[in-house]
Formats: sequence, structure tokens, C-alpha cells
Amino acid sequence: MKKLPFLFLGLLTVSLSVLGQKTIPIRRPFSTTFSPAALASLLTSYTVGNQLKDVCGKTVILKGVNKMVIFDGTDPEGTISFPEIAKTGANCVRIVWGIRNPDLSNTDDTRLDRIITNARNNGLIPIVGLWDYMEEIDGGFSKLQQYVDYWKRPAMVALIRRHQNYLIVNIGDEAAGGDENNPTDLTTYANAYKDAIRQLRTARIRVPLMIDGMDRGKSLHCFAIKGVEILNADPRKNVIFDFHPYWPKTDTDGAEGGRFIANKFSQVQGLPIMIVMGEIAKYGAWAGASSPCSDAGIVDYQQFIQLAEAQGIGWLVWEWGPGNQWQVANDCPELDMTTDRTYNSILAIPPTDRRAWIKEVTIDAVYSIKKTSKKTPYIVSKFKNCR
Repeated sequence: MKKLPFLFLGLLTVSLSVLGQKTIPIRRPFSTTFSPAALASLLTSYTVGNQLKDVCGKTVILKGVNKMVIFDGTDPEGTISFPEIAKTGANCVRIVWGIRNPDLSNTDDTRLDRIITNARNNGLIPIVGLWDYMEEIDGGFSKLQQYVDYWKRPAMVALIRRHQNYLIVNIGDEAAGGDENNPTDLTTYANAYKDAIRQLRTARIRVPLMIDGMDRGKSLHCFAIKGVEILNADPRKNVIFDFHPYWPKTDTDGAEGGRFIANKFSQVQGLPIMIVMGEIAKYGAWAGASSPCSDAGIVDYQQFIQLAEAQGIGWLVWEWGPGNQWQVANDCPELDMTTDRTYNSILAIPPTDRRAWIKEVTIDAVYSIKKTSKKTPYIVSKFKNCR
């Protein structure tokens, strides 16, 4: 194949027939010669301001679900679940993965490769994250380097680069404790993630890197204070900021509580950082000795989703299920979107059921996945071309 010379200085636009598009933004400055196929292999989705763009330059607002693939012995590669998730209209799936399996054996890179491929083949942007240390008091923040070491292994870098046209890497789920109002904690958080991002870029990982907020993912305020600083430390300026608003409804009820939530969202409005609610559910807030699926664990999910919609912030529902019954004390079938991994089981949820919120956010509400999720031509083509 004839080699074509391209000189890249900053963010340039080039023509590539190999992906079928007219113009492609290239994020990384360099000067060299590439064939079209080799050049296409360098492309990833990327952030511009508060938006995510696919490799064709089209804006993507992430709308989808989480799937605990690593814990699902019946569907260990998403073969059953991913086609059913696609029926919701979702454009992405956040894949629960780990350094180790539940039995503490090392996970298999080839299995992850098949999981990502299955997501791609169903028109779902795969967002792969690590969950190993989320049960620790700091969410695994003290183990952040172990997460980074897992991602930058040569075999994993090769896997990421095979899928980098559409893949997003979530470095570690809820891997940050700390007080969002404590300047020292904020600095510690920012410095740790700036270092993690630099290491992954040095390892030649180009894809968008998703990082979770402080307070086990619940903080939006930390992005308002430190988000731009963290983004600017990334040589590729390609970071997604992920928060999980498991805030008890008892703390956000009424006019004052509503103003509290709205104020948190207003702090990040207009900032040049891309934010997503990576987990949203009706239940799951801290409920003391009670189950997070008791009334004490209810979250004002509707207000969070509506504010996110108003600001163009994407969101993903927790969780496709079944599997939210790990411990008797935390038995939460109300968090299972499905009872058997099928879309039809959502359709069958009666309006009086405690799981009725799932049908609401997936299908029925004006803000539901079914009614608001959009797929770019690149996603519709299952990541093959731009039109």
C-alpha cells in the first residue's frame, strides 16, 4: 500500500478513506509518515471541552447500563446480555472487570478480549473498569498503583490498542476516598490521578481514561475544583470524569435538598471537562445497619437524571443483573434491571413493583434510555465506518 505523508502539529484534520469518513481529528502532535491503515490504528474517541467525540468527530452522550460480567457465571462474556442491552437503545455498557476473579485467580486477557468484542458487535461502546478493591474503606485509592500496573502490562496495552477506536478504560471503580471539602485531600486525589494518567500515557495507552470521584465516587465537587487540573496533566487531554450519586434521598428532600443537588451540578456547568454519571439507581445509598435497598437507601434518582439531561451529562443505570444479592445484609434485587438478563423481563415489571423505577428509566420516562439515547453513524455501523 502506498504510504501517504502527514505532518501533525497540534489538532489537525486529515482525510482517511480506510474508515469511510471525510475528516478525522488527530489528537497527538507528531511528525512522521503513515499508511492509511496504520494511521487509522492511532485513532480513539476523545474529549473536547465537556463533550466526547467518536473517531469520526461526532458527539456521543453516553447512555447505557452497567454489567457485572466478572460475577456472572451464566453469562461470563456478555453473550446473552449484550444483545439484550442493545434492545434498550443504549450506546454503551460499563463492564465490571478485575485483576482477579471472585475466586482470586488471575483474570484472563483473552476472555476480556472476547467480552469487548461482544460489546462492539452489539453496537455498544465498551467501558472496562477494575473493581478489585472497592470494598476497602478508601475504595481502593491506596491500591491505585496496582490498578495502573494491571493496565500498563504489555499484553494489556496490546489488547487496548486492538480495540482503541471505541474502547474507554475506567482505571478503578470508586477508587478514591477523602473529603471533597478538604484542600489536602483534594490535592492528594488530584496528584495520584495525574500520576496514574501520565504512567498510562507513557505506556502508549491513548484511549479516554475514566476516573471516579472522591468519596467512593459520590463527589461531583472534586471535579469542579480539580477536574481541569487533572485534564491538563494528561498529554492527550482525554479524560472522562465519572461520579455515582448514591446520596440518600433523606438528605436531598425538600427545597433545601433540591438546591443542594442543583448547586453541585452548577459548579461543573460550563467547565471544559467531560462528566458522566457512571452509576445511577433508585437504591444504593448508605443506610447504616439497614439494607441499601431499604427505604433508608433510596436515592432521588429522578432529580439527578433530569439535571444531567439539562446539562448534557450522560448516565448509566446500575445494574443489568441478576446478581445484586451478594450478601444477606445487602440483598438488593431492586437493583437488578433484569431477572433473567433479557429485555422482556423489564417490559414485564408491573407499575406497583419496587423495581418499577427500572422500567421508568429504561423505557417509559421522557428521559429514559429508550427515548434519549443516540447512536452516531459510527456506533450504528458497529464501529466500522462513519456513515
